[in-house]
Amino acid sequence: MSARLEEIPIELALHEETQDKLVEMLFVHLDIISEKDCMISQQKHDIQNMLRKQTKMEEEHQNVLLELQEKNQRLHEVEKQCHDLKEDNWEKDNEIAELIKDNGTLTAQLKLVKAENNELKKVMHSNHRGSQSHSGDSQEQMPVIPTEIQLLQMKQSEAQLEPFQKAAQNKLFEKSLRKLLVKKSANSTGNQTQITATVSVLRKLLRSYEMKLEKETSKVLMLKNTAQRFEQQNKELLLMLGTWVKCLEQSSAKMQELEEKNKELEKSLQDLNKEGKALEMIDRKQSVMFIIPNTPKRGKVSGLQHLGAIRQSSPVGSRALRQLSSCANRSPPLRRCPWYSCPKYGMVKGGGNEKKFLL
Repeated sequence: MSARLEEIPIELALHEETQDKLVEMLFVHLDIISEKDCMISQQKHDIQNMLRKQTKMEEEHQNVLLELQEKNQRLHEVEKQCHDLKEDNWEKDNEIAELIKDNGTLTAQLKLVKAENNELKKVMHSNHRGSQSHSGDSQEQMPVIPTEIQLLQMKQSEAQLEPFQKAAQNKLFEKSLRKLLVKKSANSTGNQTQITATVSVLRKLLRSYEMKLEKETSKVLMLKNTAQRFEQQNKELLLMLGTWVKCLEQSSAKMQELEEKNKELEKSLQDLNKEGKALEMIDRKQSVMFIIPNTPKRGKVSGLQHLGAIRQSSPVGSRALRQLSSCANRSPPLRRCPWYSCPKYGMVKGGGNEKKFLL
């Protein structure tokens, strides 16, 4: 029993040391968890900023794509206009070819008219010669010849006027053709210059937008890589936090076990204290019962002498029990007996005599 009582304070000291160590470890783990929480909150803030920047970049990309689509539509419209101009030029070329064909037919007709005019001139010369040769003919034929001559002169005048008319028509036709050719060349050159200028400008714009898109795509890829890196770091931190939480749970379980052991030890100590108190009470009762009958009836004895007598007369076993109970209770072995009435000296009643004892 005494060995058990001596081991109890040592076990309590060991339990207190382990409890202090566990508390220190708990505080260290809590500090680490708070630091990790701060890092996680900072990384969440960084990720939110990155997401905001990414949304802004996506909006800018969408705006750039819309601008490119509008410019592409303009390009298609310009291409349609160029196609329409080409069709107009083709139609004008066809018209010019038809006019050239008509001009060829008119020149052929002019050649035929000239040949007929030459033939008529020959006929008129022959008729004139015949008229001069037959001037001596009868007078009956005289009125017929002038009428024929007049008709021939009219035909000759008409034949002479026709080439002039045809020449004038040809000149007008040639002027109109020249004007059309000049207009066509001017329109074609102007349209070609406009088309080339617009195409060059649009190509430059497309190149610049392609460069911008490449830069933006590279930035987006960088942002995605950083976001993936942050996600991986967050996963690692979450795993570390999970391990820390498991360690804390294990430490808390150990703490609970230690608390349960402490409670059991406290209960055992209380039981031992109760047993010690009971033994002490029994020892006191036995000592009092042993002292009272052996006190002398006559003569006055001082309290100190009587206390020395009590200590000399007390058995060895009761003294050891008193020491054990004092170690367990951490209090002096002698306590007030319920028989005492004075705080410093107690009046012992027994055997018809009253004695004073120092407490």
